Amino acid sequence: MRLDLGLNSSNVAVVLNFTGCTIAAGGLMSYGGAITEAYRLAGVYTGRVLKGEKVGELPVQQSTKVEMFLNLQAARGLGVSVPLPLLGRADEVIE
Repeated sequence: MRLDLGLNSSNVAVVLNFTGCTIAAGGLMSYGGAITEAYRLAGVYTGRVLKGEKVGELPVQQSTKVEMFLNLQAARGLGVSVPLPLLGRADEVIE
């Protein structure tokens, strides 16, 4: 899915990042791996290392759960309309 913002002004800053923390501060959108899942995986790795497994022998893992956050207030401020399918896929929508 392509999101065309239609913004040509050079003085507009649109924030798209991979964690939801900047969305509450006024960012437009975030999409990326769930940070809680990444912390959980880090804890599992730590436990395995503390039990004596060698770090070099542990498999590489990454979060398979992704999250999307949208800030409709920021979108309204930028004059951007967010398509309904995108709203439906969002895990959290800030009004």
